Amino acid sequence: MKDAFATHGIPDCIESDNGPQFTAAEFSHFASDFNFSHRTNSPYFAQSNGQAESGVKIAKWILDQKDAHLALLNYRSTVHSATGVSPAKALMGRELQTRLPILPAKLLPQQPDRELIQANDEKSKMLYKFYYDRRHGTRVLPRLNNGQQVLMWEQDHWGNPGTVINSNHEHRTYLIKTPQGIYRRNRQHIQPIASLPREQQSEPIILEPQELQAPMPQPVQTQPATSVTPIAVAPPAPAPCSPAPPTPSAPRRSSRIAKPTSRLIEQI
Repeated sequence: MKDAFATHGIPDCIESDNGPQFTAAEFSHFASDFNFSHRTNSPYFAQSNGQAESGVKIAKWILDQKDAHLALLNYRSTVHSATGVSPAKALMGRELQTRLPILPAKLLPQQPDRELIQANDEKSKMLYKFYYDRRHGTRVLPRLNNGQQVLMWEQDHWGNPGTVINSNHEHRTYLIKTPQGIYRRNRQHIQPIASLPREQQSEPIILEPQELQAPMPQPVQTQPATSVTPIAVAPPAPAPCSPAPPTPSAPRRSSRIAKPTSRLIEQI
């Protein structure tokens, strides 16, 4: 990092993951001596450090080439789809001489339009976010407040209940105090206890259509025992017989005149 700082200057802030080389006391003293702030992303959430992850992917692709230095030269002199200029033009204000022919005027220093580069970069990031959210069906999670009871995601289940003690809404990271200790997690890995997972909620009772249409049983009314004189009741009249089904008529011969083809007539 000192070599990079001596070439390009000291940055205002450095973002990294939670590797031990960045969380050690030596790196903290280094940040204090060079007067820059250091911010780490949420543990177990590599998406929050997507720019570094993308840089690692590009570096691996370059190292897989036959000539890594030539591949790096071609990458730095190629126009980027997000900014509209090459990385060399955005950094140094001029293009690089490669194996491809180029006009000498293109190699002269020319200050790029910083506002246009920034606008193109922000527009591209908004499009990336829009298509990613639409493809994965993402939704905005509500913010959590200090003192709120939550659950943390533990690899394959929701567990380890705790209390929010510090909230960083800008970066969506929270400090959770549990009986085992204090943890820092991203909002995606935290869920309020008031909204438990679906498998832990009591399922409502759903009646089948047959049960909804079944009549309610009526209470049986009991009458006091009394002496009743039997009365002769005439038997009910027999129900009228239903008419017999009509007898099917014999099939009718088709009245269509058969006309054999000329081929059959010749054979006959």
